Amino acid sequence: MDSQLIFVLTAASATGKTSCAKLACAQIDALKLSISHSTRPPRPGEQDGVDKYFITPEQFSALDNQGQFIEQTKIFGHRCGHTREKIQVQMRDQSDLLMILDYAGMCQIKRQFDNTVSVFLLPPSTEAIVDRIHKRPEADGVDIDARLVSARCEMQDYIHYDYIVFNDHIDHAVADLLAIVRAERLKTTQQRVRNRKCIEQLQI
Repeated sequence: MDSQLIFVLTAASATGKTSCAKLACAQIDALKLSISHSTRPPRPGEQDGVDKYFITPEQFSALDNQGQFIEQTKIFGHRCGHTREKIQVQMRDQSDLLMILDYAGMCQIKRQFDNTVSVFLLPPSTEAIVDRIHKRPEADGVDIDARLVSARCEMQDYIHYDYIVFNDHIDHAVADLLAIVRAERLKTTQQRVRNRKCIEQLQI
């Protein structure tokens, strides 16, 4: 994992981060979306081991007590986090990794991995967040005002990130995210590792 890049994508709830992340990983080689452990129930269409590893709070606590997590947080009362073992499995073919984390999770990853690149995804307006919440299957009973207050607090962390992408249109947001991935891979520090043999053959 020394030379591989870890991209961390953060956004307030209902900003479209998961959709953007999945589309980005589908459109570029050697970029995988990380799979976290979560104690929340699966949403309609989500699959265990594909979207997340859905586990009980007791199972999560057991993994935590074993020191398995490289980052963890609590979102709307549910615990979630990534284990070192699962991350290493995903990156063993030299793929880069895209992780969806909150600000605290991003800080935990940046402290441990030097090759971390952080991206904050912002919505074009608060109305866009409300619209996305209403479209979710679990929207009934959601306190919209409370979600907006939480979203505004989360969005204040954007200043601490390497890049900002606006999700005014998902195709544009994905294109911007892919541009960041390509630019980071082209940096000299990365090229010296990724194309070491070519550089050695040039005898420079």
